Amino acid sequence: DGFHVEQFAMSCRVIALDVEIAAIAALLQTFAECGSESASGTIDETPLNSVVRDLFERCGFTGENGRWERSLSQALRIPGHVALTTSWQTSPSSDSLPA
Repeated sequence: DGFHVEQFAMSCRVIALDVEIAAIAALLQTFAECGSESASGTIDETPLNSVVRDLFERCGFTGENGRWERSLSQALRIPGHVALTTSWQTSPSSDSLPA
């Protein structure tokens, strides 16, 4: 069905500056452009990721027990104060993403 965000890593220096929301918004936009109607993500709680445990919720996902899902029918807005440039590389097994 939809794409799944299995791992998301970002410097703690930019967390809470909305850069994380901009990055997720760009991923969701790419998923939608590839024809997906939904996206999901998983957060395994550890002592080191407490600052982002609510990331998917802040990005409009719903879920429980670490499993989050979101429809792609409405775009997630990139915060206006964040300038984002994207460049995607595909692995041999992910040929559906744009290069």
